[in-house]
Amino acid sequence: MKKFKLSVLAMALTTMLGFTSCLDNGDSDYGGVGYGAEIVRNSSYLGTHSFVNQYGAVYEPLNASQVTTWPSTEFSYIMYSYEAEEVTDTTDNRINVTLMTLAAVNDGSVLARRPTDTDANAPVNYFATGDGNAVAFYQLNDMILSINFFRRNVDNDEVLEEIDKHQFSLYYNAEEDFTSSSMTFYLRHNVTDLQDDDNFNVTVSNLYHFNMASAFAQYQQMFGKEPTRIVISYEQNSSNGSYEDNMVADRTYEFNYEDMVKNYKTWLER
Repeated sequence: MKKFKLSVLAMALTTMLGFTSCLDNGDSDYGGVGYGAEIVRNSSYLGTHSFVNQYGAVYEPLNASQVTTWPSTEFSYIMYSYEAEEVTDTTDNRINVTLMTLAAVNDGSVLARRPTDTDANAPVNYFATGDGNAVAFYQLNDMILSINFFRRNVDNDEVLEEIDKHQFSLYYNAEEDFTSSSMTFYLRHNVTDLQDDDNFNVTVSNLYHFNMASAFAQYQQMFGKEPTRIVISYEQNSSNGSYEDNMVADRTYEFNYEDMVKNYKTWLER
């Protein structure tokens, strides 16, 4: 069996801020000679936790006892260290890693209809990480978006609860929003317990997972191929969390999905 090679997302996720780690770092000594940062699928069996990357590598955390809360979501973002010797010598796809950061990737929804006025009550601050990238894929159907938005100022132990109240959804009408070269989706932000006197004055970047399988299957049925481009239309207020009409502007973020597919398939053939 060929030797397994670690892969790291080209997207510089390490530049993103706002993650709340589930680790109790204590006096950890990472001691590794290599480092990585990836979106991974969470896996657990009989109380044992591991992470699977999009190319099939299984990361087994050596410091699992330090994890105070394991994410209940399908995906996580991890930063880790590893021993280069182990990676070079392994003949299977299981790699021991020391977790440095573990953050849940929240789940968004994908709805096959155009959004209505009641689907959103909050804007997006901006839609990109520090290096200009805002999107990654786990394999080809699971899209991960980096979204920066305003939240309420709460105590540290209430931050995760506050973030969970911010829901993000993608909407589309295949007949109107799909062309022979592109797919357009409408990103909408909804705060579940919004009050009139709420003050949204803290910005946070967070990762959100969207299962695109059904939308991609519709596109394949309509055009017999994969789209070249994907366009995300969103509502932006970069000054504050106000959703007043005079404060919100329509923006779009566009990326080349065809290139992502080619890069992924090329890697699998290596």
